Amino acid sequence: MQIVVSTIDGNVYPFDVSEELPLNDLKALLSMETNIPQGSLILYHNMQELRERAGGENTLTSLGVQDKDIVVVANRQDVRAPPTTGQTQTLEIKFELPNIDWNPISISQSRLQPAGTAPLPSTEDGLGTQLLGMEPEGLESFDPVTFIQYFLSDSEEMSILRQQNPQLAEAVATGNINTVKQYYKEELMELERERQQLEGLDPMSSEYQERLAENIRQRNIRENFETALEYNPEIVTSRVIMLYVQVKVNGVSVKAMVDTGAQMTIMNTKCAERCNVMRLVDRRGAGIAVGVGRQRIIGVVHMCQVQVGQDYLASSFRVLEDQSHELILGLDMLKRHQCIVDLSKGVLRVGTTGAETHFLSEKEVEELSMAQHKQEERGIIEDEDREIASLIQQSEQEYQERTGEAPPPSPPPQLVPEDDIQRVMSAGFTREQAIAGLRECGGDTQRTIAALLARMFRF
Repeated sequence: MQIVVSTIDGNVYPFDVSEELPLNDLKALLSMETNIPQGSLILYHNMQELRERAGGENTLTSLGVQDKDIVVVANRQDVRAPPTTGQTQTLEIKFELPNIDWNPISISQSRLQPAGTAPLPSTEDGLGTQLLGMEPEGLESFDPVTFIQYFLSDSEEMSILRQQNPQLAEAVATGNINTVKQYYKEELMELERERQQLEGLDPMSSEYQERLAENIRQRNIRENFETALEYNPEIVTSRVIMLYVQVKVNGVSVKAMVDTGAQMTIMNTKCAERCNVMRLVDRRGAGIAVGVGRQRIIGVVHMCQVQVGQDYLASSFRVLEDQSHELILGLDMLKRHQCIVDLSKGVLRVGTTGAETHFLSEKEVEELSMAQHKQEERGIIEDEDREIASLIQQSEQEYQERTGEAPPPSPPPQLVPEDDIQRVMSAGFTREQAIAGLRECGGDTQRTIAALLARMFRF
């Protein structure tokens, strides 16, 4: 059978026990669960203390405990005994329960109220509300101005809010009080719906237990996040840059990423062409590279010299068709030359030669990342242009096949005003990008800048 055990401080433990379980065994089990010594542990059922009966059975069923009943656990030291008078002294001391708060137990009053006893105090918020930790303040007590000022005065909290709830962060940044109040009102309504749904469920049902477990999990995550933010904020807010070193391949300078998690040393096709090693690619080594994603390997360069500092190291490369990083120094090369990643000094040390080379600074890595993004953007634009040109050619062929005559000539390119070009270029774009964007957007400079920015941050 299933019983619910509650402590006087509100902790609840569901147990699945046998009907023939002796009372002493139940006490031993609860003593380990609640850390209350077995000799000081008292159990109450239907407002009465559970005691062993001399000469009779002391199983739970014989003591009146039924399926889905509530058993309250208390420490004998926390329960006060009524004072005894000199005229009346008995061997059996009956303990009152003034210190036990029955409110957290949400269950039918008829189950806990024997005949002849006073009704138990009622509670508006039952077991579900207490365990869910739902204590929402009323909308009238919520001050949106204080809420907005709190986030505006703390840049770290504001950055976290932007990640978790961009719409609310935008409302806070613009000082939109109505939007903030509406968001808080919706949160209150959602909490109230959850509370009502939970109170309408059977505490022993699987759905109730699943919701309870999920809320406890979310509460633990929130507490863990708050603890990290309080004691180690750099863990939450810091951004770790990757490790890059400056190397030379066939005399060509390349920024190589050091990746001890990569099994092989990898080079992309553009870097291979720039370093003049495409002629050495063995197509028999083609395959698929599987990691975070899947990329096609077009071949292998079996040996090539890589200059690290003043030393020349032999290495092989897998040439990938579509790879954003030019060169990745993988574990095959790092282990072969016994390389050491020394983070305290910020250097890559080659164990076989003793040479050291410093990792690139954060500024240099950011410049490299921006260059990679621009390169990816150019690749996307080129792909789009090729697709558009292919569609135009296909349309012309279909028109010619359908009508039997050549399509009308395309209109001459539109002339773009120089002032509009300069206005778009002032936003940080090249002249070619400005002209192409203005033609696409019909000469609207604002739309052109917005479209070019969207392409820049497209991933």
